[in-house]
Amino acid sequence: MVVLGLESMSGPNLNKVSKTIDKIIVHPMYYFFIDNDMALLKLSSPVNFTDYIQPVCLASANSTFYTGVSSWVVGFGANSSGGSNADTLQEVRVPVVGNNECTCTTRATIAQTT
Repeated sequence: MVVLGLESMSGPNLNKVSKTIDKIIVHPMYYFFIDNDMALLKLSSPVNFTDYIQPVCLASANSTFYTGVSSWVVGFGANSSGGSNADTLQEVRVPVVGNNECTCTTRATIAQTT
């Protein structure tokens, strides 16, 4: 089951819509909350978009990301290390690590560990 349009984990949520999941496709390189922590969900019926339920844009495999650009992250997760999960939907704008910088950082980390 997926709940869309949820603003709070408790109390009334007048804009929430529940949908059953038809299929879950987990990233083939998933590694327990460290790498590729994502999945694609196929819902059993279409979703009607509203002011509270909107689609997200996903990057293509060939997309280039530039350092200095920012993006939004939303969720009910902990907002501090070791903290409890938030009751109200949270959002934060975070800087993107560009393709070149990410590749350099990854290579440097690998070199240090070998």
